[in-house]
Amino acid sequence: MDVTGCKVSITCLDDRKRLTYYGSDTTDYDGEYDLAVDKTVHRKKVNPKDCVVRLVSSPDPTCNVATNFAHGKTGVKLKQPSVLYREMVKYLLGTFYYTTPACDEPDTTHQGPY
Repeated sequence: MDVTGCKVSITCLDDRKRLTYYGSDTTDYDGEYDLAVDKTVHRKKVNPKDCVVRLVSSPDPTCNVATNFAHGKTGVKLKQPSVLYREMVKYLLGTFYYTTPACDEPDTTHQGPY
């Protein structure tokens, strides 16, 4: 299934809950994305534990409602790195999903036995 073009963002805050970094990337065919954040932004240290990754948008007009599966809608805080190599640190997050808009309202006027 082609999931190219879904937008994912990362937001990092400082100790006072002020924005230190915001970045985004779009997914490739397999739904993978790569968000890179420098250890220091504008002379302020970025703490990965103060960063949240979340869904932003979907290019598909029929599948554009963000779900909270794996916390894609509310955001995932970075916790335990999955790869540590020289100057690179990677985090592996769960799969995020979009869904279709809600179906028509069901008819609840039926009075008979169910």
